Amino acid sequence: MLTDEEFEVFNLIHEWRVNSVQNVFQQYELGLLSDDIWTQVKGRIDTQYANCALRSYYRDVIPSLQVY
Repeated sequence: MLTDEEFEVFNLIHEWRVNSVQNVFQQYELGLLSDDIWTQVKGRIDTQYANCALRSYYRDVIPSLQVY
């Protein structure tokens, strides 16, 4: 079990991760990133979303990432 302070750090880390992959997702959709970079990020998105404890962090992402 995490302390309140540990949970706050955990929360901030995962919010940052989702914002980061959302940013890369937008760049990929705009054609600004190569497929090899996207493959790495896609793996991160799939892994994070597959984890039920982390899935809720994707609730407020941009609509196109929600559809993805």
